[in-house]
Amino acid sequence: MRRMLMGRRILIIDDDPVAQELLTLWLTDAGYEVVTAADGAEGFVELDRRTPDVILCDRIMPIMSGFEFLDRPRRDYPALDRIPFVFLTALADQRDVDITRDLNPSAYLAKPIQRKTLFAALATLSLPVAAEP
Repeated sequence: MRRMLMGRRILIIDDDPVAQELLTLWLTDAGYEVVTAADGAEGFVELDRRTPDVILCDRIMPIMSGFEFLDRPRRDYPALDRIPFVFLTALADQRDVDITRDLNPSAYLAKPIQRKTLFAALATLSLPVAAEP
């Protein structure tokens, strides 16, 4: 039986509308509330509206990179340090993973992301997650 967690909010920050659409479809089908932003600046607008339970964020974006986005909330919004933060990126070789290590993301997932990989990563975070549909 699939566990649904209506109201669990995931903020997706990605400048790729196709990636946003696909992730939104997968996550809403699993019972999550999804909010999207096209870059880090829009991500902060969403953070000011309501705190998410998880942030999924691309590394390379216009205006503000995912790296800059993760650094700023932890500096300017200390309460957000408790929110699991997952990088979704095409920059997935070990050097790129190592560059973000000091920021301590909860997970670092390579694009193109597979549905099973996404849900497996969500299952490892410190919050109840919906079972994969």
